[in-house]
Amino acid sequence: MAKILVIGSANVDFVSYVDKLPKEGETILGDSFSINAGGKGANQAVACAKAGANITFLAKVGQDENGKLLESVLLDNNVKAKLLIDQKNPTGVASIIVDKNTAENRIIVVKGANDNLTIKDIEDNIDLVKEADIIMVQLEIPLDVVNYAVLLGYLAHKTVILNPAPAQELSRETLKHVTYLTPNKTELELLAKMTINSENDLLLALEKIANYGVKNIIVTLGDRGSVLYRHKRMEYIPSYKVNAVDTTGAGDCFNGVFAAGLSMRYSVVDAIKFATKASSICVTRAGAIKAMPSKKEIVK
Repeated sequence: MAKILVIGSANVDFVSYVDKLPKEGETILGDSFSINAGGKGANQAVACAKAGANITFLAKVGQDENGKLLESVLLDNNVKAKLLIDQKNPTGVASIIVDKNTAENRIIVVKGANDNLTIKDIEDNIDLVKEADIIMVQLEIPLDVVNYAVLLGYLAHKTVILNPAPAQELSRETLKHVTYLTPNKTELELLAKMTINSENDLLLALEKIANYGVKNIIVTLGDRGSVLYRHKRMEYIPSYKVNAVDTTGAGDCFNGVFAAGLSMRYSVVDAIKFATKASSICVTRAGAIKAMPSKKEIVK
């Protein structure tokens, strides 16, 4: 089995469930509240581990109780975590509001220690990069660190998965070093600098990004499934019909389980199908990390 290294963010999520999302200036009463481990990096690392992968997670947290909570949760989920301690900044946090009727959410992230992960931190842990076969990064850590990690992976002939979330622009230099780019529709629109209103628009956007040098692009489309673009053609992979409770972490679940599938030598399409099953389970449960399914559940 191939080894996966996730380099990314670790947050503690403060989640409120409401009957409807508030409008601008509106105060509403919540239905329930929970505190959970999260962050795109941590979510994807746990999704990998629970799907059966050999996973190591590199991140930075504060010297506080939230950092200790994250360490405990990661260990409980069989993630080999290398959590670097930021002496000055607190552990990152996310405030999440979930509409319990539609499962839609609104999220505010305060990066905290995540924003202090440095290129030197990567260099100091270069053995983790050398040992990995697959390297996965997201955009809740500094962009120069993302660019460096992607370049390291490319130069070392690793499989590099870049989940370009939260949405922001990326250089062509970085994109051409990516093996698998996994945006959602909004993120693809930003990268391609165009609005996508039709299948033809989607194809044009994918062609544009592919021309930057990206080998494979997987666009997640929520309940419409996903699209794999490679060899100048699109292939749709359908979703599963479920009763969604909370979409928080669904994209991270997809990415983590997709990486796990690749690590277990699945074909690209089969890895996407494996990830689609996992994310379909994830949205039927509240929370992010605690909603990630096990390999046994996915297969069943």
